[in-house]
Amino acid sequence: MDLYSPKTIKHVLKEIKAAPLKTFGQNFLINKAIVEKMISFVDCDTVIEVGGGLGQISLPLSHKTKKLIIIEKDKAFCDFLRKLFQKNKNVYIIEDDCLEVLKNLNQVAEKYKIGGDFEIVGNLPYNIATKIIELSLLASPTPKSIIATTQKEVAQRIVAKPPKMNYLACKVQYLAKPKILLYISKNNFWPKPKIDSAILKITPKKNIEKLKKDYTSFIDFAKILYSHPRKTIRHNLKLSKMNIKIEENFLKKRAEQIQIQDLINLWENTQE
Repeated sequence: MDLYSPKTIKHVLKEIKAAPLKTFGQNFLINKAIVEKMISFVDCDTVIEVGGGLGQISLPLSHKTKKLIIIEKDKAFCDFLRKLFQKNKNVYIIEDDCLEVLKNLNQVAEKYKIGGDFEIVGNLPYNIATKIIELSLLASPTPKSIIATTQKEVAQRIVAKPPKMNYLACKVQYLAKPKILLYISKNNFWPKPKIDSAILKITPKKNIEKLKKDYTSFIDFAKILYSHPRKTIRHNLKLSKMNIKIEENFLKKRAEQIQIQDLINLWENTQE
C-alpha cells in the first residue's frame, strides 16, 4: 500500500469513513523522500508522534525507533493505525487529544516506561501547531527535541531575530533554541494547502526546568512589551503602569529590536 499516493489516501479515507480535519488545518505529507529526510534528524530510540494520521511518518519511524508512541485523536485513524501496526511490538497508540496528553505527559512516561531521552515528532495541524510546540516545551518530562512541520511563516516567526523579533519567537526562544531544517513546497501535501511549510527542530535549553518555573512571569512581562509592537518599550511600560528601572537605550527601542537574552535580562531586573 502506497501511503504517499493521493489516490491511495482517498481510497483509505473512503474505506474508513474519515477525512482530513479542515478545522485543524490537517494535511498529509505525500513525498516519501521528505518524510525520510525528516526522520533522518531523529536520534532518540523513543519517539512520541503527535498526530499519526494514516501513518505516513509513523511507518518509517517504527523501523528506526525502539519505542514509538502515537497520539491520534480521530477514532477512524486510530483503528487504521492499529491494523497497520498490529504486528509491531514497539508501537503504541494513544487515542486522545494531543493537547490534553501533552499536559499530562508524565502519565504517558510512567505508563510506557520512558526513562531516558525521547523526541516529539509530527506533521502538526496548522491551526494548533504553536500550542502543541508550547505544551511540548512545558511538558514534564521534557523532550530532547521537537522535530515538526508547520507553516513556513510560523516557522520563520519562531526563529526570528531582531529587528523582526515577535511575541511567538519570544515564547519559544525563552525556553529553547529553534532552527529551520528544511522548507517544504505546498505541492508535497494532500489536500494541497495554500502555503508552504517548513521542518523545525526545537531544542530545549539546558536549564529548561528553571525556565519553565519562571515562564508565566516572563511571558506576562513580554506580553506588555509586545502589546503595541510599533511603539517603544517606554510607551508600553507607561501604558501598563509598570514602575521598573530600565536602561535608557532599551527604553527608546521597540520590543522587536531586542535580542531574546536582553529581554530576559530586562525581565530579571523586574524580579529584584
